[in-house]
Amino acid sequence: MSSYGISMSAYGSPIEGYPPLGGQIVVDLRSDTISKPTPEMKNYMFNCEVGDDVYLEDPTCKELQEKAAKLAGKESAIFVPSGTMGNLIAIMAHCDRRDSEIIVGDCSHIMLWEQGGASQLKDRCQQQNIPVHMDGARVFNAAIYLGLPLSEVLASVDTVMFCLSKGLGAPVGSILAGPEEFIQKAIRIRKVLGGGMRQVGYLAGAGLFALDNHVERLRRDHEQTRLIAQAINKMKCPFIEIDLSNVQTNILVVNFSGNITAEMFRQRLLTITDEELTVLGRNNVCYVRVSSLTERTIRIVHYLNVTVEDIKLAIQKIAFVAKELSCKLNKRMKGYGEMKVNYL
Repeated sequence: MSSYGISMSAYGSPIEGYPPLGGQIVVDLRSDTISKPTPEMKNYMFNCEVGDDVYLEDPTCKELQEKAAKLAGKESAIFVPSGTMGNLIAIMAHCDRRDSEIIVGDCSHIMLWEQGGASQLKDRCQQQNIPVHMDGARVFNAAIYLGLPLSEVLASVDTVMFCLSKGLGAPVGSILAGPEEFIQKAIRIRKVLGGGMRQVGYLAGAGLFALDNHVERLRRDHEQTRLIAQAINKMKCPFIEIDLSNVQTNILVVNFSGNITAEMFRQRLLTITDEELTVLGRNNVCYVRVSSLTERTIRIVHYLNVTVEDIKLAIQKIAFVAKELSCKLNKRMKGYGEMKVNYL
């Protein structure tokens, strides 16, 4: 998505030395959470019928929940303000006794960011009467990649949370789905946590529109992400490595080695030098925003509002920066010219 902006770090804090030039665009590839509603979605939201959802009387929210439950292959579902709340509600609903415990992976989102072999796991858990919950924030991307119905992907879990506000492009909201008894408990917990909303149909309508119109288009995000990965790979940059076999959906992880760190590269993407202006021309330069995952990795994410022109500019920027840093390391980047011709 092209936008005009100010200096921000991977997680939002200002970066020194990033004054946008007049007229220069920012291609923001940090996350699909950056996505914004399309004009068609906004028009749909504006015309939604609404009611008081705390009284369970919002017709649009009801329709969204019924559709989401059916797609997920679950008995029931509720709309929640965020994925974090959806996961928290699931934990509280499943672990409703004082001595309850939850088992999560040490790198899971719940562990790292929420303070806190699926079919084989499900079989073992069933034997012990242990429910399985999935943090399925981008599970639609997984379903598209696997070529499977969402219900089949989720068949091995009891409950699931998935986001409407990432690749699907809604402005806010997530779905929590599972057995009817679980959802009734979840409704009470949502209220306790402050998640009960009144005329929520305007927001639920965006989710409904997304499920009807934006699921299949995730395939385009995946295809464009792979094109970005292939273009960067063709640069044959000595300090950049991409595992193309792992480029499966809309998220690309780029690895750095040697003297070049992820943060060094990321900050350079937020700078336009005099040499860039001279070589590329004012109309072909841009700022590119990506996320630093670790000291050696950055993340590039394609989403709804990213255009082909955005990607061309971003690849050109990455190629220029890679060549510049490569020259500083006295190493020739053989694929730069070839990449520029083939992709752009």
